[in-house]
Amino acid sequence: MGAPPEAIEQKRAEFDAEQEAVVVRLPADCRLAVRAFLAVATQWNKLVAGDRLIATGLDYAGVRVALRSLRIPLSPALFDDLQAMEDEALLAMAERR
Repeated sequence: MGAPPEAIEQKRAEFDAEQEAVVVRLPADCRLAVRAFLAVATQWNKLVAGDRLIATGLDYAGVRVALRSLRIPLSPALFDDLQAMEDEALLAMAERR
C-alpha cells in the first residue's frame, strides 16, 4: 500500500528543489530599507472580503514599534523607501487576486 519508491523519491527531489535558497546581493544603500521592510512584514492592515483577507497597507504605528524594537531609526528617507516597497507589494498582491 502506498506510492512506489520511485514516485516518492521524485516528489522528494521536486520538494528539495523548491526549497533551495535564492541568494540576492543588495546594493549597500538598499540593505537598511529591505531589512526594515522585512522586519515589518507582520504589520499589514487587512480587511475581509468574502473568504479572502486583503492587505490595504502598512499599519504605521506598528511599523514604528517594530523598527524601534530592532533599533532601526526611522528617518524620512527610510520612510519613503518603506512606502515605495509598500506600494509595489500592494500592486503585486492585487495582481495575484
